[in-house]
Amino acid sequence: MIDEFSRAIEQLLGRLSGPMWFRFLLQPMMAIFLAIQAGLSDARQNKPAFLGEFIRNPVERKQLMHSAWKQLSKLVIVAFLLDCIYQIVVLKTFYLLQALLVAFLLGVVPYVLLRGPLRRVLRRKYSKPNEPKN
Repeated sequence: MIDEFSRAIEQLLGRLSGPMWFRFLLQPMMAIFLAIQAGLSDARQNKPAFLGEFIRNPVERKQLMHSAWKQLSKLVIVAFLLDCIYQIVVLKTFYLLQALLVAFLLGVVPYVLLRGPLRRVLRRKYSKPNEPKN
């Protein structure tokens, strides 16, 4: 088990400097771009911060996941497929869990971490003078 874990860590870190390393820049940048769009939309519509609302409001959770997946689906699928190609070409094998983990880390994590804070920053631009800022 420890050998498998150390192999997985070594292979994941090898992706940073091996062929196709550029996706570790491009895919998070695309996730950030999508987070900016969503944060701007949230600010204009005076919606609460994404991650905070997701954690605190179970009623809205499904709608929030649908909203995020609608924007992120293509990015996550491309990240997954690129990692599959990398594994087949470089590693000569395929590890589903590693491909899913890379897709999640490159697409979902930057989006979720930035959407709410960007909404807070952009909210100042769209708030009315007498309206309290969230």
